[in-house]
Amino acid sequence: MGRRRLRYREFLKLASHYGVLELPGRGKGSERLWAREVSGRRLTATVTCHGAGTELGWGLVAAVRRRLELDPAHGIADDAFYEGEPGRARRPR
Repeated sequence: MGRRRLRYREFLKLASHYGVLELPGRGKGSERLWAREVSGRRLTATVTCHGAGTELGWGLVAAVRRRLELDPAHGIADDAFYEGEPGRARRPR
C-alpha cells in the first residue's frame, strides 16, 4: 500500500471523491467521525484532527482507508486514490 502522510484537509478531500462524509458533532474531543455507504452498509472510521492543516501519519491514513474500504484489497488502487480519480480500478496482475 502506498504510504503517504497527508494533511487532514487534503485527506478528506481525496476521500470525499469516494462518498466519504465527515459527520459533524459525532466525534469525541479531537476525533472526527467519517462515514461511507458501501452496498447498503455504513462504514465508519475515527480520524484524529487537531486542525484542518494538521499532518496525519501514514499509519492513520492507511488504517482509515482500510476501514472505509478505500484500499487495493477493495479495488481502489493507491495511485487512483492519491490522484483523486474515483472509479479507476486496480490494474490486473
